[in-house]
Amino acid sequence: MSTTSVNRISGMVSGLDTDSLVKKLMAAESVNLIKSKQKLQTLTWQSDGYRQWNTDMFSFRTNTLFNMKLSKSYDTFATTTSDSNSLSGIASSDVIEGTYSYKVTNLAQSATMKSNVDIDTTKALTDTATSITIKATNSTGTQVSADIAVAKTDTITDVLAKINSAKDSSGNSLGVKAVYDSSLKQFIVKTKDTGSLTKLTINATPDKVPPTPESTASFVAGQALLDSTLGFNNSADGDYSNGFSKVSAAYVTVQRTSATRVPDTNVTTNPNYVKGSSGLVKMNTPSDATDGASITVDGTAFNIAAALQKDWTGKSLTDVVNSLKSVTSGTTKLSDLVDISTNGTDISFKSKSTGPSSSIAISAGTGTLKDAVANLFSVDIASHAATDLGNFVGTGVTDPNNPNVAQDAKINFNGTNLTSTSNSLKILGVNYTLKNVNATAQTVTITKDIDAEVKNITDFVSKYNDMLSKINTAVNETVYKDYQPLTDDQRTAMSETQITAWETKAKSGLFNNDSILKQLATKIRNDMTSKVDNGSTYNSLASIGINSTSYADKGKLYVDETKLRAAIQADPDAVKSLFSQTSTDTTSNAKQGVVSRLYDDFQSAMTKLVSKAGSSSNAPTDQSFVGKLLTQTNTFISTETDRLNAKEKNYYAKFTAMETAMNKYNSQSAYLTQNSSSQ
Repeated sequence: MSTTSVNRISGMVSGLDTDSLVKKLMAAESVNLIKSKQKLQTLTWQSDGYRQWNTDMFSFRTNTLFNMKLSKSYDTFATTTSDSNSLSGIASSDVIEGTYSYKVTNLAQSATMKSNVDIDTTKALTDTATSITIKATNSTGTQVSADIAVAKTDTITDVLAKINSAKDSSGNSLGVKAVYDSSLKQFIVKTKDTGSLTKLTINATPDKVPPTPESTASFVAGQALLDSTLGFNNSADGDYSNGFSKVSAAYVTVQRTSATRVPDTNVTTNPNYVKGSSGLVKMNTPSDATDGASITVDGTAFNIAAALQKDWTGKSLTDVVNSLKSVTSGTTKLSDLVDISTNGTDISFKSKSTGPSSSIAISAGTGTLKDAVANLFSVDIASHAATDLGNFVGTGVTDPNNPNVAQDAKINFNGTNLTSTSNSLKILGVNYTLKNVNATAQTVTITKDIDAEVKNITDFVSKYNDMLSKINTAVNETVYKDYQPLTDDQRTAMSETQITAWETKAKSGLFNNDSILKQLATKIRNDMTSKVDNGSTYNSLASIGINSTSYADKGKLYVDETKLRAAIQADPDAVKSLFSQTSTDTTSNAKQGVVSRLYDDFQSAMTKLVSKAGSSSNAPTDQSFVGKLLTQTNTFISTETDRLNAKEKNYYAKFTAMETAMNKYNSQSAYLTQNSSSQ
């Protein structure tokens, strides 16, 4: 038994089996130690079992009971729409029943860039290391940006991974998703947020100032990557926003044909041009040549007379554009509010503001050469009243060449126009999801969903029955007194199957007649069958069709769904209060609903379990009743083990002394015998 080194002479003289004798002597001495180890094992099983009970009760209380305290378990409603393809809804407990009209006019969209391009996914995208800059604006208008380094070895898969994991300098995600579909041959980048405030811009990371040969090469490679390799080839300066061209959610442009003004009703948000004439003329004489010529952008007027009153002979439209860009109104530049550009034959004006409030108004003025001003913008003044070349207002129409522009969701609900940055919104207690635009008004009907409430209640009763059955089984489980925890010697002599079978019986009845569990079972059975003071005849579970059918069921409840449905239809508020009603009365639980009572019952039982067996979180310093017994038993085992080791050592010492004495006696006897023989 002892591991201590002892000088032993084991039966060499006496012929006795000393080890066997000592083992038998120690077996008698070890009875208390064996019983203590078995007690320790039983206490450990009980401690673990109590803590598992605590865990199970906590789960039942925080999930099943807590959910049944909430209104959503009883205030259940169904949402039915006349067009399920355009809208769906999930009603919450604060919904208002009724039938409502709706019409979805816009779905919320993210800022999206998409190109049709065939990319070899196995090859590098660029021969020169480069970088692209992505700027993304979320639904709240917050912009983040990041530079994406593209190595010479990067494939489209590598670049996609870099874009999707990109963060700005503060560690904020860009909030974009990039994909390439080799089947569709489409490269797509889009913001994860939706709504008109979302924006997306990608361009080649600007060259260094001053530039170096390497930085310039990188910049050129970045432009080529975006323009050709990734298929965004509609922008001359390599700045791609929400699609191929530099557009925003909605914008306004001035539009003309070669010689005839297009009617205002035809103005759209397409990139439209003011056509130039076949040649430019002198406009610097007489002195009043361009008097009154102006451009008004979003209400800010710019006098362009001086910018136009020049000799344009031999000049190009680029010179005219540059002159217009320099025009100011106070401290505001015309180019701050409107993009002015030319492709060599046309002049294009495009407002930087968006939406229906965007506007551009152009006047040829009253000067001597007002016809020349009009001709510069390809307008036939003779067909136009006065000198005003027209007001052009942003319509908010999506650019047909760029159908993926960011926009808000819009719905007319029961006569009220609503806007949302996403396709999910809550109206009158219903969480709606907009799916498609519908051409005509539809209806959505909210009705009481009795089936859902019946299911919630029957599910609760089933889980209650399971918990009660588990408690009843534990407190009535058979105790097998002849099956104590196995000793080490017993375990060594048995197979795994035998050990499992033995320990199953040894663990049986650990909680037989346990006071905490018995009290809990009695309490919850009483609380589930007692009446609730809720001011209704539906004041007990039995009154709504929930009760036991036999004493032998030990409190198990059965649900009569027909009777339950009738009670819900007759008085839904009473059924709800029967379960979930709360009360501040600390002297009686008569006004508490049955679920509220159970909620308190299980909390009380859990507190008692912690007091008796502790919790897993405080195991090292467990001061519970069982915890203290474990500590005491461990202390006794340690002390008893030391005593037995000393006892065993003492036995061996005595046998060794006996062997030594017998050996000495034998030696002396042999000596005497030898001397006697010699005489």
